[in-house]
Amino acid sequence: MRRPGFFAYGLLLALVFTCLTYALSVDQRMQMRVINSYRQTPATVTASAVDNLPGSAANPRVRPSISYTYQVEGKQHASTRIAWTPRAYGSRQEVAEFLARYPVGATVEAWYDPYAPDKAVLVRATPGPEAWMWPAATALLAALALAFGVIGGLTGKR
Repeated sequence: MRRPGFFAYGLLLALVFTCLTYALSVDQRMQMRVINSYRQTPATVTASAVDNLPGSAANPRVRPSISYTYQVEGKQHASTRIAWTPRAYGSRQEVAEFLARYPVGATVEAWYDPYAPDKAVLVRATPGPEAWMWPAATALLAALALAFGVIGGLTGKR
C-alpha cells in the first residue's frame, strides 16, 4: 500500500491555508460593513491619559486611554474604545499629540453601533493595511504548500 507523498500533503496544506485565507478575508469585510453602519453622536470625554505598557526601559511602549460617555435614544452609555482596530504608536509624543484632540470635558464625536448602542468608537476608521497581514500571510503559505506539493510530485519524492 502506497503512502501519500509530498504532492498529497502539499495539496492538503494548500487547501487548509486557502480556507483560512478565505475565512480571514471574510472577517475583515464583515468588520468594514459593521464600521460603515455606525452612527454619529456627541460624546463627552471623562478621562484622557497615557497608558504605559509592559516593555523594556530602552523601548517603552505607550498607548492612549480615553473614557467617554454618550447618549443614544435618551439612554446614557460609556466606552473606552478608541477605534475598531488598535493602532501602534511610535512614541509618548505621538500619543500626547493624539490625546490633545480629546481633553477631559470636551465634546467630541463618537460612532456607535445602531444594533448594539453600548458599542462605540471615537475613530471610525476601516482596518488599515496591517489588518490584511494575516490573510496575505496565509495566502502565501497556501502558495508555498502548493508549490511544495507540485515539486514533490514532479520529483517523485514519497
